[in-house]
Amino acid sequence: MRFAFIFFLLLVGLVSFGRQVKRLEPGEVVPRINIKVADQDQVVEKYLDPNLDSLIILDFWATWCTGCVSSIEVLDELQKKFKNRVKILLVNSASTGDDSSKIKAYYQRWNRKKETGLSLSTIIYDSTFSAWFPHSSIPHFVWIYKGKFLAISDKASLSDTIISGLLDDGTFRGKKMSPILFFSK
Repeated sequence: MRFAFIFFLLLVGLVSFGRQVKRLEPGEVVPRINIKVADQDQVVEKYLDPNLDSLIILDFWATWCTGCVSSIEVLDELQKKFKNRVKILLVNSASTGDDSSKIKAYYQRWNRKKETGLSLSTIIYDSTFSAWFPHSSIPHFVWIYKGKFLAISDKASLSDTIISGLLDDGTFRGKKMSPILFFSK
């Protein structure tokens, strides 16, 4: 009997441990999450509640991805322009091979080249966002609007016109969207 009880506890533990994070579909609510964030010289744990920010843009990236690095300058300018109205977060997945020291070195290179520091934070060692928003290439941009997964886009869709339209009246305006961009209804 005792052996059966121990076996049952182990089985429950394995089933719980093996639960996979579900892929999110457009229109679904993005859950609250604890994240590990690299900001300039430190790594801190923070709580992210997508319902508290009207627009969040996630940029999946890696330090070795030249397309990703070129996008960061555009994103940094957008973050500085929209300040607290938009939260742009860089997401560095556990699968990229980057660690906190590589990301810290990237921030240091940025600071040496630019007059102002990078205004974007990087979520490091991510596995949850990657499961919610699976992708096969980077950079990969995910738009979360009023707590819901809205769209996936490419770099061409990152513009102040599109962001302003979304923040002002909930619509996308001004520019034809990329073919890979899709929206929830």
